[in-house]
Amino acid sequence: MLRTRRSLLVLLAAASTSLAARVDVGVDTMLMNGCMYLQGQYLLQEYSSFTPKAVWHNLGDTATSFTAFFAMTDPYGSRTYCESMAMDGLAPDSVGTLAFPQYTFWRTGYWTLRCSTAAVGDANPTNDTLRCLLAVYRF
Repeated sequence: MLRTRRSLLVLLAAASTSLAARVDVGVDTMLMNGCMYLQGQYLLQEYSSFTPKAVWHNLGDTATSFTAFFAMTDPYGSRTYCESMAMDGLAPDSVGTLAFPQYTFWRTGYWTLRCSTAAVGDANPTNDTLRCLLAVYRF
């Protein structure tokens, strides 16, 4: 009888270690507040201020802490903005919004905006990055 219980405990311990938590945090949406959307592109007037915001979704089955990044590259390929923020303990199947420091666009042309995340043990890296183009124009 004791041997059976011990075997059962060993099996339960093995099963619980194989059911490790699944980590999967991804960028859900970039919030383009203050931008116009016209003919399939975002537009913003030169020298306008913009507060980069994005929504991250925890698709895993455990609360997850991670680092979120927001970067902007000017029309000439120079990264002119790169900020990071920590989000602590985002609950499973929930979303969290982060607002990064404000930026003023001083050059016309097409800017690349990029959000990304880095979570230890992330099971799905394909949803960790989101990009969009922003056309900065002069009146």
